[in-house]
Amino acid sequence: MANYRTTVILKTDVVDSTPRLAEQTQAEMGLERKQHKQFISETAARNQGAIFQEEGDAYWIEFP
Repeated sequence: MANYRTTVILKTDVVDSTPRLAEQTQAEMGLERKQHKQFISETAARNQGAIFQEEGDAYWIEFP
């Protein structure tokens, strides 16, 4: 019998980030992105997932 495996791919993106970030200083933008990446990384790891690609404020996450 064959072994089957399910993998879930999730893409996240911050809604309306471009206009909101345009109103922030470079320091504020950097801090917000750092906090967002930390949240995504911790949430993925807690659920046995891993980020495999970043696109600005968007992340592709794999959950085997």
